[in-house]
Amino acid sequence: MASDAAGSNIVLDWREEPGAAEELVVSGRLDRHSAREVHRTLVERLRRGAAAGIAVDLSGVKRIDASGVALFADVLRRARSRGVSLRLSSLSAAAREAFEVFRWDPAQQPPERIGEPYLVQRGESVLGGLAAARDLLVLCADTFVWAVTAPFQKRPYRKGAALEQSVLLGSNAAGIVALISFIVGLTMALLSATQLRTFGANIYVADMLALAMTRELAPLLTAILVAGRSGSAVAAEVATMKVTEEVDALKTLGLEPVRFLVVPKFYAITLTQPLLTVISALFGIAGGLVIGTLMLNLSPEAFVQQAARALVLKDLLSGLLKSVVFGWIILVVGAFNGFRVTGGAEGVGRVTTSAVVQAIFGVIVADAIFSLIFWYG
Repeated sequence: MASDAAGSNIVLDWREEPGAAEELVVSGRLDRHSAREVHRTLVERLRRGAAAGIAVDLSGVKRIDASGVALFADVLRRARSRGVSLRLSSLSAAAREAFEVFRWDPAQQPPERIGEPYLVQRGESVLGGLAAARDLLVLCADTFVWAVTAPFQKRPYRKGAALEQSVLLGSNAAGIVALISFIVGLTMALLSATQLRTFGANIYVADMLALAMTRELAPLLTAILVAGRSGSAVAAEVATMKVTEEVDALKTLGLEPVRFLVVPKFYAITLTQPLLTVISALFGIAGGLVIGTLMLNLSPEAFVQQAARALVLKDLLSGLLKSVVFGWIILVVGAFNGFRVTGGAEGVGRVTTSAVVQAIFGVIVADAIFSLIFWYG
């Protein structure tokens, strides 16, 4: 059975004899244009199975390039994995010369791809994790030390950098934080009113919403929004400076990168994160106020007074404390990923995505820990 594959470059002829190995006679030019067809033909025959094995006759091959050598190396590996005997026979001068050039002996089976032992793989993963944890702790220590000592240095940091970062990380995020918080507060009030109205307890919507926004939702919502908006910006900025070797230039000039890049952001996020949390809580309660006034027949004065009576100083302080810690997590995770970037633009995008995911995960874990502490406290 003969076939003309890939135009007139190659001719394939299957010869089958009962009880004998199936033989594929290949004639013509085995190059990148025809190699795909030969590869597909052999792979299909391997899938159907060949109990007596397969032989490939290359005596009629006039030319063979790297594609031809690569296809036979792959097919031999596939045949061995399926337990099928496959051999190359009657090599032409062109085929023999090509195999010699690429230092590949078709008489020898290609070696198995042996992976590293399981314990070696796990050990490397553990060592990599420990190294990353060490670098993260060093970054945290450097950031806090420089943040405390920088104001007492002759050149604390770039003039106006903290104010500039406060605008970028805080003021520019106030609008989206207020809008999302208002919508969440409105939705929560609407959902809770469905149940509370059944028992004639409409007024307790104010209690529930005030406590939920102040203790949990305002710090958490703000942190998630800041992580997606500002945390990614921090990671991208530091990563870009690392890729373009600006971080190395700072070291050459005698400037500590953490002090120059991270500390102003540390001051900014420490100041703006609690303010954004307060804005989030107020607008969340305002969303509930709209539902209480329009759908629950509550006066604005009664709603505000009930919400104020439900709150105590501990609720306010716990929310503000969470917001500060969440802000630190976002900043450190973003800077950490930025300093560890490798590669070019692709690496910047990769660490930016990782920074957002890791920051949100860290914020949620920290929120759970705070909840346990305040619950038992």
